[in-house]
Amino acid sequence: MRDQKTRKQFIKLFMKTRLAISELFDRYSMGQRDFRDIDLHDVILSWSNLSDIDLSGANLSISIVEGICLSDAKLCQVNMSHSDITVADLCCADLSQANLYKADLRGADLTGANLTHADLRGADLTGANLKNTKFLKTNLTGARFRKSELSDAIFCS
Repeated sequence: MRDQKTRKQFIKLFMKTRLAISELFDRYSMGQRDFRDIDLHDVILSWSNLSDIDLSGANLSISIVEGICLSDAKLCQVNMSHSDITVADLCCADLSQANLYKADLRGADLTGANLTHADLRGADLTGANLKNTKFLKTNLTGARFRKSELSDAIFCS
């Protein structure tokens, strides 16, 4: 059973559709919000406004999304490992089961975000606003929280 699940995840990873950034912006500006399972790894989306977008299952690993607005975004199972997400607006974003391994989230605003079952191993959350953020069964091994706002954050292993 476990091998079958791993195989399906492997196949899903390599079947993602690569989308040009210009096409993403064009479709978004025309009102499309569903961009699930797309491949945007190793891209630069800095200082863009993509609030309320659905990037569930998308691959944004090794990307630079510094200052991006992803407030109210659906980012379930998104892969943002090794990405620069500094000073990003992720307020109320659903990052459940997200891969944020070694992500740079310094100064990011994650107020009210859902990080249930997310992987934040080695992530840098220095100076991040984590007010009312849910960390339920989140892997925080080696994560850094220096000078972060943690009031009313919910932690449960």
